[in-house]
Amino acid sequence: MGGLVLVTGACGFVGSHLVDYLISQGFRVRATDLELASKTYLNPQAEFLAADLTKIEQIYPLLEGVKLIFHPAAIFDFSASPELLFRVNVGGTKNLLKAAKDFKKIKRIVIWSTASIYDRSDPNLVSDEESPLKPTNPYEHSKLSQEKISFFLAKKYHLPITILRPALIYGPRGQYGAAIPLILIGKRKIAFIPGKGDSIGAFCHVLDVCRAAEFLSKIPQAEGQIYNLVDDSRYTLKELIYFTAQLLPKVKIYGQVPFSLIAFLAGLVEWVAKKTGRKPQFEKDLVEYLNYSFLLSNQKIKKLGFKFLYPDLKLGMKETIEWYRKEGII
Repeated sequence: MGGLVLVTGACGFVGSHLVDYLISQGFRVRATDLELASKTYLNPQAEFLAADLTKIEQIYPLLEGVKLIFHPAAIFDFSASPELLFRVNVGGTKNLLKAAKDFKKIKRIVIWSTASIYDRSDPNLVSDEESPLKPTNPYEHSKLSQEKISFFLAKKYHLPITILRPALIYGPRGQYGAAIPLILIGKRKIAFIPGKGDSIGAFCHVLDVCRAAEFLSKIPQAEGQIYNLVDDSRYTLKELIYFTAQLLPKVKIYGQVPFSLIAFLAGLVEWVAKKTGRKPQFEKDLVEYLNYSFLLSNQKIKKLGFKFLYPDLKLGMKETIEWYRKEGII
C-alpha cells in the first residue's frame, strides 16, 4: 500500500473508478487526461496533470516519483477513424513506455487491452489467454497492435508490464459500449430480442476491473503476462433483456426482430450521423457484438487468488440501473 501511482485516462469511465479505488487503498494518485476532459467524476484527492499521450514530451513530468502506472487511457469509439485509434491507442502507449524506460523506480505498468480481440467464429470455444485472436474492426485491431508494441518495448527496455483483457465493462458512470443498449431500452421503454437472442455475453463490473488491476500490479508472477477479466455469468442475450425489463417495470418487450434488420438500421443510423456531423446513437460494430457469443475463461487470475466482488452480472446490474435512474439518464 501507499506510494505514488499514475492513472491515465483518469477522467473516463474506468479511469475515474480506478482513481477512487486506488485512493481508497491508500495510494497517492497522480491523474492525467486531456486538458479539456470533463472532471465530473475525478476524485478531488488526486493530483491532476493534463497531458496528451501522443506527445511524448508531455509524459515525462507525469512519471516523476511514480511507483506504478495504470494505463486504461484509449479511444474506445467505433465511430473513430482508424488513424485516430492507432495514433492514440498504439502511439500513446508507445510514448508512455518509451518515456517509462528512463524512470527506474517504476515497479509495474498495467495496460488495458480488450477481450474482444479473440476469435469469435466458434460459439462454443471458451477463450483463455492462449486462444486464437481475430480482431474484426479498427478498434480491436488497434488494441492488438497496442499489445504487440507493449511486449516489444517491454522486452527492449526491460519494462515490467502486465496486460488486461477485460470483457464488456459495465457499472455506474458507464455511458458507452455495454451501457448503450441498456440506456436505449430505459429511455424508450421498448425492448425486443435481437435475432434468436441465444448469444452469450461476457461482462465484468468496473470495480472488479479496478481491483484486478491493483491486485496484479503487486503479484511478481503477473509480470509479462496477460489476464482475462470476466465474471462467472453465462447469460443469453434474451435472459438479460428480460431481466432488465423486470428492473424497469415500464419496459415492454415486443418479441424478436431479425438481426439482419438491426444491423441494417445501425448502418443507416451511422450513415445519417456521418452526413449530419453527429455521433450515432449506436453503431454497427457495437451491434455486431450482440450477434456473437463471448465465452471467456477467468481461471488464470483466479488461480492467483483473485476473487470477484460481482461474480454474477445480475448483482451489478441492479445498482447500475439505480445509478442511471438517480442521474436521470433513464
